[in-house]
Amino acid sequence: MWFNLNFEGESREEIDFRESKCEIWDATCHLAELIIVAYKKMDKNQKDILTKFWWEHTRFETFGTQVVDTLTKKP
Repeated sequence: MWFNLNFEGESREEIDFRESKCEIWDATCHLAELIIVAYKKMDKNQKDILTKFWWEHTRFETFGTQVVDTLTKKP
């Protein structure tokens, strides 16, 4: 597995590969957390989580929230 590799003293290409994999892993874990939280909040229609509409809504809602947070922060 990629996370068991020793990157000590390795090239920039290998370090970039590791960083890319770590970024993907972090994003996957964050998405899993969002799914678990949303699923627990659902009282009924839990199969809705399997629809394309639900995924697109969740994706754009997260993006929109991040944009609003960024724009409302005081520099």
